[in-house]
Formats: sequence, structure tokens, C-alpha cells
Amino acid sequence: MENDALAHRHAREKLEIERRKRFQSRIETSERLSRERALRREQRLQQEAKLERERTAEQARKIDNVAMQDFYDAARDQGLWKDRKFEGGELSESFNDAAEFEQGANGSGDDESRAGQRRHGP
Repeated sequence: MENDALAHRHAREKLEIERRKRFQSRIETSERLSRERALRREQRLQQEAKLERERTAEQARKIDNVAMQDFYDAARDQGLWKDRKFEGGELSESFNDAAEFEQGANGSGDDESRAGQRRHGP
């Protein structure tokens, strides 16, 4: 009778150990899947953030290019941007020279006051 009780106890303990192993295995599988999902989600968010930064930078470049083109067009329309052909070795005017932006120029906007300061090419 004592041997039967020991055998039953041993069988119950084996079943309990197997049940715990299965339970532990399910928990480990669930945790592993959760970590993998979190990792994929983090990678996706990082990729989206990178694409957004690139998209924002591209938009900023486009806006800068449009603003620069508008500035050049306005200078050309006002006759400040001179289309000249330059001979070999001759220095071309810089944009500021062509637009007559000079250091220390009168900021009043009065063109007559700067008439003598204008730089004319040969």
C-alpha cells in the first residue's frame, strides 16, 4: 500500500512538472512574440521618422530653391541682373554686385542717392 501511494504521488508530481513545463513554454513563446512585435514596431517607427525627416528636408530644399528663384527673377525684372557675355579671363559680376548691394549703402531705398555709387562694366 505504501508503494502504491508513492507511485501515485510520483505520477502526480510528474504530471505537475509536465504541466508547469507546458505553461512555462507558452509564457516564453508569448514573451518572445511580444518582443519580436515590439522590435518590428520600433523599426517601423524609426523608418517612418527617417522618411519624414527626408521628406521635410526635401520640402525645405524646394522652398529654398523657389525663394532663391523668385529673388533672382525679381532682380532680373528690376533690371538689376544684367545678362552679359564675358570674355575669357574677365571676372563676372557677383549677384550682389549686379543687384548693387554695397556695404554701407544708404538703406533708404532712394535710388537717386546711390546713382553715383553704381558700378558700371566696361
